[in-house]
Amino acid sequence: MAYELLDEGGCAEQLAPSWGSSYAPGGMLDGGEIVHVGPVAALERPDPSGGAATYLFADFAADNTQYTYAIYGFDAFLVYSMASTNFAATRDLLAPGDVSSPTWATSLRSGRLFLQLRWVPPTDRDFDTAIVLRSTLGPVTMGLPDGEYYSPSTVVGDAEYVGQGTSSWEDPFITAGTTYHYLIVSADPTRNCSAGVQAVAAIP
Repeated sequence: MAYELLDEGGCAEQLAPSWGSSYAPGGMLDGGEIVHVGPVAALERPDPSGGAATYLFADFAADNTQYTYAIYGFDAFLVYSMASTNFAATRDLLAPGDVSSPTWATSLRSGRLFLQLRWVPPTDRDFDTAIVLRSTLGPVTMGLPDGEYYSPSTVVGDAEYVGQGTSSWEDPFITAGTTYHYLIVSADPTRNCSAGVQAVAAIP
């Protein structure tokens, strides 16, 4: 059971759940809201060090608000453990910095043209990936809204989403005599997106 208290400068004293009592999300305990009761999902990637399993649950907290959480375990008889150590969390709304120094080069393989885009990723610790938008009409003028995930060929304004990578991406759909305009957008795991950096490739 996860237990949430709005943090207003310090961790509040908490009352433990009563043994034998059941609780439901949305209920209150000592002025705090119960936000999750029941099993939690294991992370898809196991701990490579072989340590204890890591689990997660999602809480749709308000933007820019800090919350304090405490977690209790319980068994089939509703016997509750001691609370975990209080910990605070704030939803991240800041995008990582833009990539820098974009370059491109073409190669010919099996009679097909490929274009390799490269860039230097930002140093932000929460940088996750760089998203690539492409247009043949001119510079990409529309950035990416935060929080969105895309599939290849999704149209975004005057461009389309074509791929992503941490420091490079290869475009396999290149035609000679065409100018390609790319926008390379930095994103963190929750898809806070930077303004993006332009790259122009004029294919002879």
